[in-house]
Amino acid sequence: MSDPSHQSEMFDFANRYVEEEAARDPLFATYIGVAGYDDRINDFSMDGARESLEAARGGLSGLDEIAVVDDADAVAHAVMTERLAAMRELLEGFEIVTTVSVINSPIGNVRQVFELMSAGSADDAQVIRRRLDAVEAAMSSWREGLEEAADAGH
Repeated sequence: MSDPSHQSEMFDFANRYVEEEAARDPLFATYIGVAGYDDRINDFSMDGARESLEAARGGLSGLDEIAVVDDADAVAHAVMTERLAAMRELLEGFEIVTTVSVINSPIGNVRQVFELMSAGSADDAQVIRRRLDAVEAAMSSWREGLEEAADAGH
């Protein structure tokens, strides 16, 4: 996560948020190298989107309470605020749920994550197999999310 020599309230908050986000978004966890989630795939349903939206809102609220004590904190605070605000806007506008794109959508993200996974051992192969087994349910959750968003006029 962060430099262990700089442990402020801001960096503790950021580390906790990243760990929580990794649990909500296993693809993100793999992309940034957080271990323990490589056999899972995201919930792409509207319920998953609502959970992510609440997390982004909660993260922004939490940031409002953080005391910024130095330049490193100021940069971390500004970056997290910008990223969480952008995520909140994308979720509130249903962009994340309804975007169908080759570059950035559940289909492409699921395909790409396998390219980042270690495949050098029998244990790695089992992790890949478990993640592959989760693809059908993940795509079903995305379809359900698309249908729910369409029914709501998005």
